[in-house]
Amino acid sequence: MDKTCDCLCIGLIVADLLVRPVNSNIFSIDTSIADEIKLMPGGDAINEAIVMARLGAKVGLAGKVGRDPFGQIALNQAAENRVNVKNVKIDATTKTAVSIVLINEKGERNFVFCPGNNDVFTINDIDLSMIKQTKIVNIGSIFGMPLLDRGGIETIFKIAHEHNVITTADVTHDVTKLGFEGITNILKVTDIFMPSLIEAAYLTKETKPEKMADALLRSGVKTVVIKLGDKGCYIKSAGETHNIAAYPTKVVDTTGAGDNFVAGFLTGVLKGWDLERCGMLANATGALCVQNMGATTSVKSFDQVLNYMEKQEF
Repeated sequence: MDKTCDCLCIGLIVADLLVRPVNSNIFSIDTSIADEIKLMPGGDAINEAIVMARLGAKVGLAGKVGRDPFGQIALNQAAENRVNVKNVKIDATTKTAVSIVLINEKGERNFVFCPGNNDVFTINDIDLSMIKQTKIVNIGSIFGMPLLDRGGIETIFKIAHEHNVITTADVTHDVTKLGFEGITNILKVTDIFMPSLIEAAYLTKETKPEKMADALLRSGVKTVVIKLGDKGCYIKSAGETHNIAAYPTKVVDTTGAGDNFVAGFLTGVLKGWDLERCGMLANATGALCVQNMGATTSVKSFDQVLNYMEKQEF
């Protein structure tokens, strides 16, 4: 059947309150002055959906928000960026997740997070008929939705494979301590898995990207893409390996860099690009992201990213 959607992003929808700059002595003084405070949509799934839509993809979003101002802000922003939000569940009995993002002078950030609806988001909140209508099903992120982690994601990916849909996933901090063994059922039905270096090290207990990728491939993942931050990315599948350097960039705020990376990589996949070129596009979207405050501030269009790539020199 013809696909009506390029990518269905399932997962975290958050309202981000970003504060910059914040230094380590914030609790030792009565009042701190910030240069910027912004309220923006955040969370892996919505960030990835918005950036992919700006890059030209037809994107759907599935998640859960409360019937509150934070949820409305997130959904409005997604809809304004041509993301289909009809599959986002609005639940008046719980609240939208909120994250306070404290950004230091180097652009590094720490979070104060209230998970809200993400903790009660289940497979029953998703219209599973949407899966067969898309080219990619992307989970943003494993470990972020405890009730979906336990069987729900595996079911979604199995349905996807029945309809020749590519399955992809990011991962976040393992708050509920599921560990590697707790997600092997998900990984064995994951086509593209995109952890950060820290996340891959946590899962595999290895210290080198090559060994991390090997361990994840043995679990059943088809392609492993490890985000290396300012070092770029490491990609490995059964037949090829790529170590792709990052683009040099000025760092203002690293919030959402990984989500922008994922959006760039999946856009390359949709275009039929090879893994190396997908990694280069992902590095570029990540590099653009960190130049401004907020996860969805910098990347505006596919042409913008291509022009940025053409101008860079290593």
